[in-house]
Amino acid sequence: MKRIVLATLLIAGLCGTVTAQLPPKVLADKYLMQAEQLLEKKEFDGALKFVDRIIALRKKHGFALRDEFHYKHARIAYAAGMIPTAITAASAYLSSGSEGEFYNDAMALLIKAQELEIASDDTCTGDPERGGCWMALANHPDCYVWNPYPEKDEIVTWTGGCAGNVANGEGMLTWAVSDGDSSKVTQTNTGRLHYGRSDGHCVYRLLDGRVHEGPFVDGKKNGHWVEQYSDGSVGEGPYVDGKYHGHWVRRFADGH
Repeated sequence: MKRIVLATLLIAGLCGTVTAQLPPKVLADKYLMQAEQLLEKKEFDGALKFVDRIIALRKKHGFALRDEFHYKHARIAYAAGMIPTAITAASAYLSSGSEGEFYNDAMALLIKAQELEIASDDTCTGDPERGGCWMALANHPDCYVWNPYPEKDEIVTWTGGCAGNVANGEGMLTWAVSDGDSSKVTQTNTGRLHYGRSDGHCVYRLLDGRVHEGPFVDGKKNGHWVEQYSDGSVGEGPYVDGKYHGHWVRRFADGH
């Protein structure tokens, strides 16, 4: 009987039913590795959850985080569109001096993040036909989206989420012009936003019946697009940095 019990305990241990708790600092390293793996898969929400676990561990057990944690936290936050968090984390890494392994990368990331940071004079003030600006969402006043071509009395709503103070993730933007008591929809954009700008595959529909579909990169059309026009014709070809570039074909409704 004793031999049977001993064998059962041994098998249970080999099968993993009896596990040892990792030391907090080792567990933090494990979480950071898992966060980086999710970052590579572009599963930003999951990566951020592992970062939160690391921070919770540090608060509970009082150990010092490795310097590299701050750089990797900055990378994850930047990719997730949480620019203020990325700036804070990159600055924390750089504050340790210029000898760090990721010093140059952290500096480049900080510069990019600061270029995207929303300043008060970059927000839309209702002035028509001004340059691109950050516009507050009508249904979420503390959240902003980039408006490259603002118009008078224009409003915008967003069905997706916000990271920090900018629209982020999958959803639909609805642009409209308000006359006070009502509003008239002028365009809808369905797809993904990264830090308030279209990024990835997008479909947008305009009031006049046009439908454009293709990929964005950081708010600009890049790659192969298909554009359906209100007269029944269809255009197809590439964009580079938001401009027509290369070979295009336009097929008209009459067959030309």
